[in-house]
Amino acid sequence: MGVQGLNSFVEANSTFLLKNTRFRNSKLIIDGCNLYYLLYFEHLDQVHGGEYDDLESLLTKFVSALRDSGIEPYVVLDGGSVDSDKKLATVKKRKQDKIWQSYNLSQGLKGRTLPLLTSNVVKQVLSSLKVPLAHCYGEADLEIAALARDWMCPVLSNDSDFYIFENPAGFLPISHFKWRSWRSGFIQCKRFSTATFCSHFDLQPQLLPLFAALAGNDYVKLVELGVEPNWAQFAEGGRRFGRLEGLLSWLRGFNRMEDAMQALLVLLADCGSQKLTKVQKGLGLGMEDYQPPASSLKVFFTEGTAPSIPPELKNVVPAWARLPLAQGRIPSICLDILLHRRICLRTQVQDMSLASSNATSQTIRQVMYGLLQHTTRGRRREQSAGAQGSRGPVKEYDRTGMDLTIRTVSPVIQGAAKQLHFESLDQAPLFTRLTVYLETLGVSQTVLSGIAPHLQVPVCVTCFWLRRAQPPPSWPLLQALVLGLVYGEQRRCQGVPLGGGQQVGAGGARPVLQRLWQWRQRGKQALDLEVAHSCSQWQSCFKDGLLLNQVLTCPLVEPVCAWVFRGTLVHQLAAMLRQGVTAESLLKGDPSSELLYSTLLAAVLSSQPKNKPSVLAWSGEEPPAALVKLTASLERLVTEEEESRSRSEKKPNGLMDDLPDCHGLSIRTRYKTKSRRCQSHHPELFRKRERIGWD
Repeated sequence: MGVQGLNSFVEANSTFLLKNTRFRNSKLIIDGCNLYYLLYFEHLDQVHGGEYDDLESLLTKFVSALRDSGIEPYVVLDGGSVDSDKKLATVKKRKQDKIWQSYNLSQGLKGRTLPLLTSNVVKQVLSSLKVPLAHCYGEADLEIAALARDWMCPVLSNDSDFYIFENPAGFLPISHFKWRSWRSGFIQCKRFSTATFCSHFDLQPQLLPLFAALAGNDYVKLVELGVEPNWAQFAEGGRRFGRLEGLLSWLRGFNRMEDAMQALLVLLADCGSQKLTKVQKGLGLGMEDYQPPASSLKVFFTEGTAPSIPPELKNVVPAWARLPLAQGRIPSICLDILLHRRICLRTQVQDMSLASSNATSQTIRQVMYGLLQHTTRGRRREQSAGAQGSRGPVKEYDRTGMDLTIRTVSPVIQGAAKQLHFESLDQAPLFTRLTVYLETLGVSQTVLSGIAPHLQVPVCVTCFWLRRAQPPPSWPLLQALVLGLVYGEQRRCQGVPLGGGQQVGAGGARPVLQRLWQWRQRGKQALDLEVAHSCSQWQSCFKDGLLLNQVLTCPLVEPVCAWVFRGTLVHQLAAMLRQGVTAESLLKGDPSSELLYSTLLAAVLSSQPKNKPSVLAWSGEEPPAALVKLTASLERLVTEEEESRSRSEKKPNGLMDDLPDCHGLSIRTRYKTKSRRCQSHHPELFRKRERIGWD
């Protein structure tokens, strides 16, 4: 992103252009996307699907370093693509490159790809730390520049566009922001100012946008039009950056934009009128986004009201949704769906010879598309025209093999969703919204009985994934995913920060947490593509399940994403379980962990179709034996818990304090109620007397 080659050019001239600074006691506008790219790519594993707990830990330390230096952070994130085709070619090119990056990582080669849930983790962590955060309706650069100018404070980013925006307080390149080695009272960094740049190269400040456009940015690249002049001929000597130095040397001769544009047309006179017209149009697009308007985020941050909405969005974004969009409580991809009926899907590390992992969760997205397009206005048009009216197919940009392709997907409105209309979705009854969610994921409310509210979305998603994933997931992988949930949940219960080093908890769960932590810390093994592909399918389902829950204004409690999945642990556990290690042995010593594991696994299995017992790609023990063990384990744990509670009634208060009760369920009542409710649907899971499995 940004101006082609400008980051490297500034670094090469850093002695003149970047000033050492002790930064403290100031507001700071942070380019949020750049921040989590920097934190994740420099320090965390990208191959195994995400180390979200470590990202949470890094982000927490980063915010702590800022606040200890008297710095007030304000984070701004990109939204949708409000401008229809202005940057589409650049987006498609980057998307194709990311497909290759993911492929390289899957083959053990160098590459860079951001795990799927990274942005969700960042937003949740910043919210928990009470860091002000805003989602823009479109590109964030203009809003960041406008807010920084109004507040007279610097911008933290690595986007080279900020070398062009005029900001009196300057620009802090994030690569020089030494937050890890901060000292009491300040953070050492380097500051860039456009005044210093223009003075050094004897350039008029008003020509900076033209310099960026001629150098090539996200909107215009003259070389792709076949008309780029040989700027190096104007440079003094044939150095590494002859193109940019020559361009700056050529611009040095002009005081006004009009004079420079006229001289450019003369320079390109041999290109023909048709190409010159394209050049003028492209330069206009390339320059206009360096003139920020008045900030719309200032009122949002100071008064908590929704920013002013672009005219093209007023008719498609209802009033109730505007503030949640700015706060990130409704996903910004909804804007692309509402305005352009398109979405760019992310490519994870997976088996590229198989279908995209995004195909697994397509039906979830179809319901989301239908909800966003289902309005009373559109319904009236449909009734009068007898056609689809305002509803239309959505173009999904995704991979087929190694190529970026477009898949046309129809929105779906059926069942309880027919009662909902997007313009009044916030007023719809909770029961209706919950019914739509559960219908979409194919889960009955009975399945969630006894499951803690914050674990219900992961359970629903896992049920859906288990039915839809192709090839079918393996039994060890399902166990590994559930063990990962147990690991995160027990650390939450123990109050241990994720990614917090060797101290992994206290109390009854401590042996289990230590055991799982040690396995997680073992050396990395060669990537198992089968496991990687199944995990990427699960994450696609989780991501889209999360988005649907947000569009429905959260009928289920939103889970903390940093706790639900940690890639290296799941991969290690899947390998161990395939080699004969049992889940019970990993949880030995803590009844609460064993009960949580058995409860979650039973809920997932009980949701599977009775007439499809082999939905899993079973390996190791056969499903009947596995289910018998699971049922027996549940019964034993319930009995132990009842006996323990009975004994505790005879003991003085305080003797049971060490047993954490943080799963939000009453084992004596809810589990038995769930068992009785589910008997008619899945008797093979809940037999108590015979304790036999499948007939």
